[in-house]
Amino acid sequence: MLENEIELTISLSDSQLSETALQTVISQNLLPEIQRVEGVKKAALISMQNAPEGAKSLSGYLLGKLGLLVNRKNFKTVVTWLSKNMSKKNIKF
Repeated sequence: MLENEIELTISLSDSQLSETALQTVISQNLLPEIQRVEGVKKAALISMQNAPEGAKSLSGYLLGKLGLLVNRKNFKTVVTWLSKNMSKKNIKF
């Protein structure tokens, strides 16, 4: 990671969705949208290789977690997008 980039881990949960449905929503809907946000250099599901002990996984990826690499210059744009589009979701940074 370079000094002009910020690494974020986003954790999402939804009590109304099953674990499989949540992972599907994240990978098929949210991930492509976040990848198009200005300043996002990389957005991907986090693999189990980087998982803390006891973490839940689905298909080799951490359940409900996304990793972002954001250009420091556009960090505010990314946070604004997340707050605007995820305001009614249970989300942790």
